[in-house]
Amino acid sequence: MWTRVCSALESIDADLKGVTYDSPQAVPIGTVACSVMCLVLAAVILLDAGKLYDDFRMMRSNIRKLMGKKPSNRVGPSP
Repeated sequence: MWTRVCSALESIDADLKGVTYDSPQAVPIGTVACSVMCLVLAAVILLDAGKLYDDFRMMRSNIRKLMGKKPSNRVGPSP
């Protein structure tokens, strides 16, 4: 019995060697990986958007302070 099963499986295996099946619904794994990575990146950016906004606002105020607090070169009247 086992020999008949094995010979049947061997003939099926010989018929299927080198044959590939492409499903019309199949999506390449690269597309799935890129989609998942984009979703994760978008979630991280959205979750961290408030912190990023605060950081940029602080950087803008620091630059304004740095540019606005230069000593003037004016000469005043002597007492």
